[in-house]
Amino acid sequence: MKSRLWIYLISSFALLSCNSSFPEYSNSGDGFYYQFHKIGEQSNKVRYSDYVTADISYRTLDDSLFFSAKRQFQIKKPDYIGAVDDCFAMMSVGDSASFMLQAKSFFNITLSRDVPSFIDSNGFFKINIDLINSISQEQFEKEKHEFLAWIEDFAIYEKTKLSNYLSSCTNDYQMESQGLYKVVVEQGEGDKVHRGDTLVLNYEGRFLNGKYFDSTYKRNRAFEYIYGTEWQVIRGMEIAVSGMKEGEKAIFILPSDLAFGTQGNSNGAIPPFSTLIYEITLEQVRR
Repeated sequence: MKSRLWIYLISSFALLSCNSSFPEYSNSGDGFYYQFHKIGEQSNKVRYSDYVTADISYRTLDDSLFFSAKRQFQIKKPDYIGAVDDCFAMMSVGDSASFMLQAKSFFNITLSRDVPSFIDSNGFFKINIDLINSISQEQFEKEKHEFLAWIEDFAIYEKTKLSNYLSSCTNDYQMESQGLYKVVVEQGEGDKVHRGDTLVLNYEGRFLNGKYFDSTYKRNRAFEYIYGTEWQVIRGMEIAVSGMKEGEKAIFILPSDLAFGTQGNSNGAIPPFSTLIYEITLEQVRR
């Protein structure tokens, strides 16, 4: 009897493995597949309503990277099966895992965006997650209140520096929507930007003191992304390119609340409360 039960269990497992769309992944039973690479602190498991901090990357099924960033956000109980929130709810702090998610659900419902053209809308794509931290909603609100009280002086200092820079600057910057400043260097004659367009940009980024922190020219490779897709660029750059035409070159000043905010960027190259200057050329708009 025991031997027959054992044979049955082995056969069932083999059948499930054969039916899996991704043999190296486990089937969650909720419409996505998962594979853990590193196990962290099992005592610090994510709960719905927690705020998590994670390094996240999106990849196509052939492992081509099309998004990577460090993000903090709240995990909520999803209203559809197979949401990315359910992936986080499987994890603990320190875990590293990969998930195969249904593209249509993620982009259409979670992000309220069209599926990128280079992904099968009826297929899957991969999300890699390294979970750095998770805190309760109550702890998040407490830390936020303490932090806002502490940073008030820094915010005032940033505004003073920006005001001094603008008053001494030879460029005739104009304040645009939502607090960024712009001066056009070369007019564009091509198409305006629309949501879902693939944009090809060249840019240089520097601080108010003139020190450069990033340049596509130095990398000898233009930056390409889908306009309107969440988490691909900082908010200020999304606002900046929204008013540009193909071929236009312009310089933008982005206060920190439109750039990397009160925390700076993930690798420490851009400190908190850093006003940034971007010189952007919109090389191409593709639909």
